[in-house]
Amino acid sequence: MAGDLVDRFRLLVAACCDQNLSPAARAVLAKILDHYNTRTGQCTPSLDRLARTSGLARRSVVRAVKELREKGWIDRDHSTREDTRAFGSNHFRPAFERGDLGTERSLPRDEVVPTPGDETVPRVGTKRCAEVGTKRSPEPSKKNQGKGTKSESIDDAAFDRFWQAYPRRVAKAAARQVFDRILTKAQATADQLVEGAERYAAATAGKDPEHIAHAKTWLNGERWTDEPVRHRDSDIGSTAQPHHPNSKPNSATAYLMERRARRMSHG
Repeated sequence: MAGDLVDRFRLLVAACCDQNLSPAARAVLAKILDHYNTRTGQCTPSLDRLARTSGLARRSVVRAVKELREKGWIDRDHSTREDTRAFGSNHFRPAFERGDLGTERSLPRDEVVPTPGDETVPRVGTKRCAEVGTKRSPEPSKKNQGKGTKSESIDDAAFDRFWQAYPRRVAKAAARQVFDRILTKAQATADQLVEGAERYAAATAGKDPEHIAHAKTWLNGERWTDEPVRHRDSDIGSTAQPHHPNSKPNSATAYLMERRARRMSHG
């Protein structure tokens, strides 16, 4: 039966592939087909209703209907009331035959037209629609050919040396991502990171692991650029205070014990 769901679908696809048809005209055609009654062949939506359902202004709908008529996608009859010049009703007749023919007649010579035996391609005549539904897989982009991921481009041995030198080995995957990023952006070399990890391990020797930064945090902070801590010879043993016999007691208890001892000696 003419105007069934398949006919409406084919007509809409053909209209969407018409490069000379405006987006507003395509939207209005879709709403006209939505109001088509297959049993009676009636299609009488008002312009106001088309404007509400399509989300367009009424004057945009008027221009779209005019464009569809001029380009042969629909035909329109209207009746006027006897007491006024306003339109009484609209009757749209979609050109369903164009759903089978597509837009082949208006195609430039360099456009691709699908072969009749290819059922995977819609029966419309634009280059864009010829690509829809084909079984060809997209060709790989030349931009990415011959290039691996960042993690593959970094030598695993370099990170292993860093990981063995770092004093706290937790969150290895997160540290590896930052390590690869630093080498990819040439912020530092692998040897510089390994040497920095060795200096940090020596500076934190004997400390509680909870007070040692994670490798990811250390790398994000560019801690490999920290200068090594140097200990002065005068600082060694400076905490030990020499004992002077004539010095006063350092606590009240020692002072009382000393007084008691003097009393007993004079006693």
